[in-house]
Amino acid sequence: MLKSMTDRTSLPDPTSAGRAAAGALRGNVAGEVHTSALQRWLYSTDSSGYRIVPDAVLVARSTDDIVAAAVAAAEFGVPLCCRGAGTSLAAWTSARRHSKKCRSCTRR
Repeated sequence: MLKSMTDRTSLPDPTSAGRAAAGALRGNVAGEVHTSALQRWLYSTDSSGYRIVPDAVLVARSTDDIVAAAVAAAEFGVPLCCRGAGTSLAAWTSARRHSKKCRSCTRR
């Protein structure tokens, strides 16, 4: 186990705005909306050393899902970070600029 990882390590709770945005997306998108600690942890890093836990994760299934994510992000005032092919090496997928909302634009 890494020194910084212990049984007592916990994830930050999603912000109220992030929870509201995720709630607005549920039932309105074809993709999957994840807010569990495990899914948020899995999407909190890439191949870089950065780890910033998002409030929610959307695995989009259509361009309409991506539009809905952008609308929800704007409506609730939360940052939006899109993931896709070729974004895993320069810390862009970890929302290093303090973005708290990661969305996956592709299903792996």
